[in-house]
Amino acid sequence: MANTWSIDQVSTVLREVLKQAEGAENVAALDTNQLLTLGETAIHTPKKDAVMNAITQVITRTIFSSRKYDRKFKSMLKSESEWGNMVRKIVSLDDNGDLVDNASYDLTDGVSVDPFIVTKPKVAQFNFVGQMTYELRKTIFDTQLNTAFNSMADFSAFIAMVFTYVDNKIEKIHEETARACLSGFIASKIKSDTTNVIHLVSEYKTLIGQSAYTLADLMKPENFGSFMKWVYARMETVSNMMTEYSNKFHKNLTAGNIMRHTPKALQDFYVYAPVFYEVTDRVLADTYHESFLRLADSVEMVNFWQSIDNPDEINVTTPEYINNDGAVVTADANVVQSNVFAVICDREAMGYSPILERVKSIYNPRGEYTNWFWKFNERTYRDESENFVVFLLD
Repeated sequence: MANTWSIDQVSTVLREVLKQAEGAENVAALDTNQLLTLGETAIHTPKKDAVMNAITQVITRTIFSSRKYDRKFKSMLKSESEWGNMVRKIVSLDDNGDLVDNASYDLTDGVSVDPFIVTKPKVAQFNFVGQMTYELRKTIFDTQLNTAFNSMADFSAFIAMVFTYVDNKIEKIHEETARACLSGFIASKIKSDTTNVIHLVSEYKTLIGQSAYTLADLMKPENFGSFMKWVYARMETVSNMMTEYSNKFHKNLTAGNIMRHTPKALQDFYVYAPVFYEVTDRVLADTYHESFLRLADSVEMVNFWQSIDNPDEINVTTPEYINNDGAVVTADANVVQSNVFAVICDREAMGYSPILERVKSIYNPRGEYTNWFWKFNERTYRDESENFVVFLLD
């Protein structure tokens, strides 16, 4: 029957279905092709009615396949002014020179105390310059598609489907912009800030005295539970330490260290979903599952870091990073890294800002169609002076 215009008798195959479902017969080969119609793109000539064989059949219903998509990495969306072409961030540098003895407890007769000694603030300015732009476009026809639909309602549903597709495409573009920002930051950390790249497998092997262990060994049922409980403790320790006011977990400058702290409410936690689900399903109790989710106020399950076909891997071409003078440097080689497990970072460490989202249209009276344009200007940024820690399963 499948994909023909005929009306077929299927009582025989339905009897077989019922017998097997009700236990009257053991499982046996079943020709489901008689029952199921498979969607295809080929065009069929409408068949005439089955009784008088005179009237052609009509399409009784049209399904417009459309479903709204919501972007991931929403915590990376930042709002910025549309004016200007540079965002600057000014930060105080740590200066131990402003800590001196209390002069009021070191007074001498006949000696004045100078209250006018100058102690200049030490500051640094980070500049985020430039923006990117792109557009999407679609043509909507006036009447040329009328013969393809039964009614104005059908045509309106078709147009709504097209516009939903555009909305979904925009959502996906924003999502992948954020994903690229995240993978690029991970690569720059691996290349230039190794102190804040934690190699979980290596640390754990040293801790338990099993230098020959591999990740595959630790994924075995007898080892997985204890390993992942330690991983949780290690990550929780880092998360808690990030709340301290310190010069750890980020880049510092030759001109002075940068003091940062990231409260729990401003921490973003990105974790590789497949391993996380193994943790919750295979070994750890619900309490550990909830504890993982409470590591930060914002927890994002990442199904893949860069490529859906190589989900645990990043492959970034010569990533950029800042050196100790605050200048941008381009790495001399690509960063290819598998077994990326998680990131804990300050919410201000990275983001993207759509700043000029607009929709334009123009009607062509001769061609009787309207061209629609969705245009965007967008800024992205990574701030290596903000706290950002990478966890690898290697």
